[in-house]
Amino acid sequence: MERGNYVKYKDKAWGIPEEVVNDIIMTAYDHLVREMLDETPLTISGHFKDHRTSDEYYADIIEGWLVEDMIVAWFQARGRDVKPAGSDKDRVIQRTKGSKITTQMDLIEDNRPIEIQMARQIYQVYHVKKGKGDRLVRENGIVMFIIIPSDKFFEVNSEMILAAELKPNPRWGGKECYWIYPNELTSLSYI
Repeated sequence: MERGNYVKYKDKAWGIPEEVVNDIIMTAYDHLVREMLDETPLTISGHFKDHRTSDEYYADIIEGWLVEDMIVAWFQARGRDVKPAGSDKDRVIQRTKGSKITTQMDLIEDNRPIEIQMARQIYQVYHVKKGKGDRLVRENGIVMFIIIPSDKFFEVNSEMILAAELKPNPRWGGKECYWIYPNELTSLSYI
């Protein structure tokens, strides 16, 4: 179960106390095991699952929550008041059609929304789904792209979204996305 191998985050303490990192990892792993053992069928729209199996979908969702929780702890270790804010802040995977899956941003700091997106490597282009990009512009939020293997991140703001191309992303089932190219990035920072 490679996608559920959350222990890889143990080496990414990012200045977070070790006991906090361990707790985040164990909580995510326990949640993954419970989801995979749950026999309730996953009947959400294929629009959300893309090309993933149900188990891959669960693992990806929970890994995203793990990273969100680590980023919240990272902000808090620096004295910033950042909290989970998305429709999934209750950490419940929506399994049925008609479930409340939204484009709400993942975190909030002083009424400024923050969306977390992960990249498993440095790419030539990064994608922000249209709904999230539009919300980012309306709410003056940011997307924080975490490049996991490198411990680097960069932020995409509303100006970058407004300047980006909007076109389908074939890897995400043809969903319309804003295409952000690395030469547009102001800087890569270390977590």
